[in-house]
Amino acid sequence: MDDPEYKQFNARQFLYQRYPPNVFEMEEERRNYAPPWLMPCLHNFYQQFHKEWDNSTARLLDVGGGPCIHSYISAAPYVAEIYHSDFVKSCRDEVLLWKNKDPVAYDWSPYFKHAVNTLEGQIDAGSVEKRMEMVREKLKDVVFCDVMNPIMLPGCNGKKFNIIATNACIEVVVQSVEEYECVIKRIKNLLNHKGFLVMMAHLECSFYHINGKRYPCYPITEQNIVSSLAKAGFTLHYKELSQPNLKTYTSSNSKGRAFVVAQSF
Repeated sequence: MDDPEYKQFNARQFLYQRYPPNVFEMEEERRNYAPPWLMPCLHNFYQQFHKEWDNSTARLLDVGGGPCIHSYISAAPYVAEIYHSDFVKSCRDEVLLWKNKDPVAYDWSPYFKHAVNTLEGQIDAGSVEKRMEMVREKLKDVVFCDVMNPIMLPGCNGKKFNIIATNACIEVVVQSVEEYECVIKRIKNLLNHKGFLVMMAHLECSFYHINGKRYPCYPITEQNIVSSLAKAGFTLHYKELSQPNLKTYTSSNSKGRAFVVAQSF
């Protein structure tokens, strides 16, 4: 994967546009943002499936996680190690700022409060801060990743993972169904036997906007996703679809979102 589109990618602007701190206070408009829908999906996955692996040794990898850390919040109690990966340096830098408690780091506290207080029902004093420290401690590395390269994670020394999460990543870099299938197979090769892929994808989306700049996207369909998982040797356990308010949604031409849970055999 070349870097012409992403060398000038402004990760902080992306966060302000796609992960606003007040997103959980919105009413109708919140449908146009992924986290209010995705975070309950992730919470439910870990509640339902965490007994399928050894929580004391399990590794989680976020593939193409961008500058975001919200997808591990519900995972942290059920894994021993978390690894964040992304192609873009500015995205990796944002994650490191948060891990290192840099004063200029993005404020993820509304997302922690939503996961811990609202979804998990933990309202005791200090529960949010404890989860933040847990995520920081378990976040072992932030590494370069190129899903278009046969060696996706050159910095992970052949590690295998119990869970791989990827959200709106693959479709923004591939240019065909064949390439999409190839990336799914590469991801499977990084999983332990009976490991889980937890994935959110934008459906039938050919472009998206970040701060006025247009980026390409491959218009993957629900059937493409299901077929690609089957060809790679995954068993599909769960699938859920969501749709933004198409009358007011202007960030992309996506027709909807898919969340899937699949297991490697």
